[in-house]
Amino acid sequence: MAIAPRSSRQYAQLIIDTPFADESQVLLDKCPPEWRATVELIVASHERRVAEHVRQKEKLRPKQRIALPELGIYTSVDAVRGNPVIAARSIADIRAALKPTKEVR
Repeated sequence: MAIAPRSSRQYAQLIIDTPFADESQVLLDKCPPEWRATVELIVASHERRVAEHVRQKEKLRPKQRIALPELGIYTSVDAVRGNPVIAARSIADIRAALKPTKEVR
């Protein structure tokens, strides 16, 4: 504490501004007895306002959507037996879909 607080409100603000709960508890324990009730009320009021603010912000937060993977539409290929042209075209389509980086023979 660089400057000693001169009122209960200044002391409560000092407790509110501390970043850690254990430090604020130590300051609250060191509070002068004549200010203690007022300081506790001010700190409790601040904590209620912060909690209400957080609740309001949570209401405004967009709901999380679970991103499901998009699946392609499966189309079955009509099997035509004994036609080498269609078989060659089907194999070429499969190779094009796989996009090999190296030719395999």
